[in-house]
Amino acid sequence: MKPDRLEEFILENKDDFDDMSPSPQSWEKVKGNIRPTRKINWTTNLVRVAAAIVIFVSSYIFIDYNLNKDTEGSLQAGDPEIEIYEQIPVLVEARAYYSSQISNMENEVYRLAGDDSPIRNDIELEFEELDQVFNELKADLNDDAANEEVVEAMIQNYRIKLQILEEILLQLKNADEQNIDDHEDKKVLL
Repeated sequence: MKPDRLEEFILENKDDFDDMSPSPQSWEKVKGNIRPTRKINWTTNLVRVAAAIVIFVSSYIFIDYNLNKDTEGSLQAGDPEIEIYEQIPVLVEARAYYSSQISNMENEVYRLAGDDSPIRNDIELEFEELDQVFNELKADLNDDAANEEVVEAMIQNYRIKLQILEEILLQLKNADEQNIDDHEDKKVLL
C-alpha cells in the first residue's frame, strides 16, 4: 500500500519533529501526581463480610422463629382455618385421591347427561346430604381425634360419592349404547 502525502512528510522530517525533549522537572511533577498503589486489607474486608452474614442469618432466624411461633399458636388455639382432619395423613391422601376421581366422574356424567338434566340435580342433592354427613363426622373427629371409626367413615363418604357417580355413568353409557343400537336398527329397516 502506498503511503499518503502527510505520512510521507512526517517520515521524511522525523528528526525535525524530535528535537525537543521534556525537562527533568516535568517528570517530577508527573511522579507527584501519581497516586500510590493501595493495598487491600483482607482482614478488614473479611470482618465486613462476616458481619453482613451474621446480620443476614440472625434476621432470617428471628423471622423464621416468629413465623413458626405464630403458626404453632394458631394450631393450639384451635384456628378454624386449620381443621384437625387436615392433620391426619390418611384423610389428606384420601381427600386428594377421591376428590380428583369424583371431579373426573362428575365431568363425564355431566357431559353424557347434558347441562339441564335432572340427573345433575339429583347428584347435587345426594352430594349435599353426603356433605352434611361429612361435616357431622368432622365434628365427631374434633371431639375424639384418635377415633379410627370416624376416619374410616369419612373415607367411606368419599367412596359412596364415587360409587354413585360410577352407577350413574354406567346407566348413561348403557342408555347411550341402546340409543345407538336402536338408531342403527332403524337405518337397516329403512
